[in-house]
Amino acid sequence: MEMAGAPLIGYGVDYLTGWFPWGTLAFTAVGFWLGVSQLIAAANKASAGQGPSGGMRGPRR
Repeated sequence: MEMAGAPLIGYGVDYLTGWFPWGTLAFTAVGFWLGVSQLIAAANKASAGQGPSGGMRGPRR
């Protein structure tokens, strides 16, 4: 919920520029990239055989 203010900031940028929703586009791209990078990190941990709190201990045996 900490990203709830991002659309409002984006719309504010849209209002100031007045031509194209650059703010909304930028926040959407950032949010998408953060989501994708979290998925990649989770997949890397799963493929390394670590649990959610595995840290850097390496694969479990």
